[in-house]
Amino acid sequence: MPKCDLVIVSTPSFFLGLTALILRNMSSIEFILDIRDLYPASIHQAGMLQDGQILRLLQRIEQKVYQQAKIVSVVNPDWTNHIKLHAEKVVSVPNGVDLLTFLGVNELPANFTSEQEDLLNKYLAIVYVGNLGTFYDFTPFLQAAKVLAADGDQRFKFIFIGEGTQRPKLEHEVKSGGLRNVHFWQPVPNEFLAAILKRCLVGVAAWRTNVEFLKNSVPNKIYEYLAADLDVIACLPGALPDYLTKSNKVFALEISDVAGILDRLKKIASITKRKKTPDNVLRLISREHHFDLLWNQISNEPSNPNALAETFHKVNATDLN
Repeated sequence: MPKCDLVIVSTPSFFLGLTALILRNMSSIEFILDIRDLYPASIHQAGMLQDGQILRLLQRIEQKVYQQAKIVSVVNPDWTNHIKLHAEKVVSVPNGVDLLTFLGVNELPANFTSEQEDLLNKYLAIVYVGNLGTFYDFTPFLQAAKVLAADGDQRFKFIFIGEGTQRPKLEHEVKSGGLRNVHFWQPVPNEFLAAILKRCLVGVAAWRTNVEFLKNSVPNKIYEYLAADLDVIACLPGALPDYLTKSNKVFALEISDVAGILDRLKKIASITKRKKTPDNVLRLISREHHFDLLWNQISNEPSNPNALAETFHKVNATDLN
């Protein structure tokens, strides 16, 4: 392993933190632990791990990793008190977006098929980008797709981009149900994500409601959708920040509200001129949720959020169409 001064570990996987701990004990290299999912609490709350010796062992490992980390960063400030019991320094660093990738980017991947381009250019694309894993609930969107198919409404296409443990099951459900308005794509390089999103109409996000630690978290994908001027349908536990729900771009619905999803999709589709994400929302995102600035919160490097906000605001006014 090349000599390094600091290791940055982002979870999941839970055991990456353990690896960093072992490395520190062997070589005295400090590590920063970035907590994206609160393991093992998350899998316990989801019913995937029961009370018992295994849970207690994982909790002891978790506490030891927190104790030895130079800094622990969390995406949800609600987790801070839990981690502060064991960690020396905890910082809250929210989810965000690399805004610079959305400036003037319009080229699709070279290996894109004509069918993929047609889905983006000839239909109203409803997109999900990210992990198709355990803590997400895609049921309401598949149900919405079934209703649209049964009604003969061929305007909409649902596109799921990503991998995860749920994908085989979702693909089987789509195939067995004969749903021709739902498509699954492989993950795409980040440099092409903006070009794809800009050609979509709506971005969606949905988390399971029975996992307490997910409450009041805002996933990265919502900021990516807004940077591309998409309307957003979010079925998430807890409350979203007011600046999002009052933006007239982010619509929070209950996870079981299929009728609400359908109604919102049809209302968005009825608007002839696509609405841009409001300037005040973009400015706030650029000041508080841009990845470079979030890293500065951990490393204490100097930053100039006002300059970034102004740059993105000006370019977005002309290039994000």
